[in-house]
Amino acid sequence: MLSPIKDIDKQVEAAYDFRGYVTLKFKSGETVEGFVFNREFDNPLMKEDNFIEVFLKGGTEKRQYPISTLQSIELTGEDYAVPFTPPPKN
Repeated sequence: MLSPIKDIDKQVEAAYDFRGYVTLKFKSGETVEGFVFNREFDNPLMKEDNFIEVFLKGGTEKRQYPISTLQSIELTGEDYAVPFTPPPKN
């Protein structure tokens, strides 16, 4: 697991670049696991319009969440973009 990133916008960007599952923690206390496939957080004047889109883990259901409702995003799954390194030969 990577070290925590404090700024939510940076967490969103890190989750978007990550090729694995993430855990979204909301200000309400709810948590959701999924894959972030889209984000819009470039509108500083309309923060309530900024969102992320997620495929929920274990299915194909897509959901959109306002970034303003997020407390944090953790990179919790395996990053499938990391190249495989075979174990060393003895």
